[in-house]
Amino acid sequence: MFASPWTACKPLFMIAALTALLCSRSGFAAEPKAPPPHKPSQKWALLIGVNDYAYINKLKYCGADMEALRGRLIEAGFPENHVYLLSDKAKDSKYQPNKTNIETQIDLVTKLVGKDDVLVLAFAGHGVHLSDVDYICPVDAKLDESKSSLVSLDTVYERVRKSPAALKIMLVDACRDDPTPGGKRSAADTAEENRKFAKRLENIPQGIVLLNSCSPGESSMEDAKLSHGVFTYFLLEGLAGKADANGDGVVTLSELAEYVGDQTKNHVASQWAYLQRPYLKGDLSLDALRFDIGRVTLKSLTNSIGMKLALIPAGEFLMGSPESEPQRADDEEQHRVRITKSFYMGAYNVTKGEFARFATEEKYKTQAEKGEEGNGGWGYDPKTDKSEWKPTYNWLNPGFTQGDNHPVVVVTWNDANAFCEWLSRKEGKTYRLPTEAEWEYACRAGTTTPFHLGKSLNGGQENFRGDVPYNTTVKGPFLKHTTPVGIYKPNAFGLYDMHGNVRAWCSDLYSKDYYGRSPVDDPHGPPTGDLTVIRGGGFCLTPPEGRSATRTRCGGAYREHALGIRVVMQQ
Repeated sequence: MFASPWTACKPLFMIAALTALLCSRSGFAAEPKAPPPHKPSQKWALLIGVNDYAYINKLKYCGADMEALRGRLIEAGFPENHVYLLSDKAKDSKYQPNKTNIETQIDLVTKLVGKDDVLVLAFAGHGVHLSDVDYICPVDAKLDESKSSLVSLDTVYERVRKSPAALKIMLVDACRDDPTPGGKRSAADTAEENRKFAKRLENIPQGIVLLNSCSPGESSMEDAKLSHGVFTYFLLEGLAGKADANGDGVVTLSELAEYVGDQTKNHVASQWAYLQRPYLKGDLSLDALRFDIGRVTLKSLTNSIGMKLALIPAGEFLMGSPESEPQRADDEEQHRVRITKSFYMGAYNVTKGEFARFATEEKYKTQAEKGEEGNGGWGYDPKTDKSEWKPTYNWLNPGFTQGDNHPVVVVTWNDANAFCEWLSRKEGKTYRLPTEAEWEYACRAGTTTPFHLGKSLNGGQENFRGDVPYNTTVKGPFLKHTTPVGIYKPNAFGLYDMHGNVRAWCSDLYSKDYYGRSPVDDPHGPPTGDLTVIRGGGFCLTPPEGRSATRTRCGGAYREHALGIRVVMQQ
């Protein structure tokens, strides 16, 4: 008979005096709010692409380049109404890329940005060097009327320089073919003019970062097979994720420049035996080089401590359980919930090895080790085959043998938050405990059944009390200890051990009444309460106690051998 030894693992576990001691939250630290890395408050972009020149040679792909770049920047987090596009195909006349509109839009956008903002200005089209002055060419450019029909590069630089933006990035792809009608210049003349134009581009005013499509004396190539200029094609690829060299889901300006430079140089050399070498130059501070110009939606990623995280997409679901679900509790009222932003969640519960790294680096002692609100914690004694509280039980010794790839256990809500704070500092991103809604949404992964595995749960599907299966006669082992994380089948989002092995702390306080009437969008639990929510199944729990909708609660100082940590990383 195993019912009695494992009572401590029950969702509604209460034992008189000990419960009074452990289920009080007085003196507990608030949910950690690790300071996020510095992020500019707003992102702005002005993109100019010119193909259909009226008086000089036409180009093929500049408009398509900038239209595609607009889409990439919006995907990367630039607000759609902050990205201005001037192109030949614009239906609104004020967005046609003529001289007046270009100068007007540059003036407008440089005045809209704030002091903590980012400004990106990109131009694809002809650039010329005439009478020792450099110009970008609007759609109505006339080379013999430079002052009245061309836009001075010095003017562009000066307006961008004077903008209050914290980071000013210019992307220039303007040394393409000879702009003169009928090819009036020789190849040598074209190369010399391109060299002079590119040389002037290098004289960048302070405060501006320039990513240019080629080096002085070179031309920028267009490729019909790519339907883009080569430089912009690889710029788009890099922003889409191929430049994310370290696989962290963020494309920094430094990573982007390196990727675009290498790919453009290699492609042009292999296709035409010609040199085109993009370069990054200007105010290359660490903040600029580390600026996340692109966000990559990775289905999974691995952080610096080797923790694997799975992408949980935004979406809507029915939280709670139907009244017809066998062995449901009366605090699982169904209600509609919408998760408005995607996030990453640990594919596994935090392992003992990961927690050990934190404890070592921080010289951290858990509440069980320090004897706060009771010495030790709940563990399992294989000699007596009982789950019991002992002063010697803690995350290093839960009573049974664990390897570094087992989930850490005997940790409190405060211990879990301390781990998240450390990881946030270490990674430069915000790690935290999941909300109750995030946990259930992630666990269900689009399912509406009691388990993400279906209507039943047998002893071979998760590490739980396999001797008492749910809605099936198929039994399995009752191991009485944790197993390495990730050995059972994951759900559709790539999350493991959601119904077994160990449960996990959530950030929410518990309330029976608030649950069903909480906000539809991203609920975070009630503002006050004495108990904290715990979700998931455990190796010593029966299947009803580990359903997708099961709500467990206990005081924040509670710690036991089937309770651990699962983290969320905010995008």
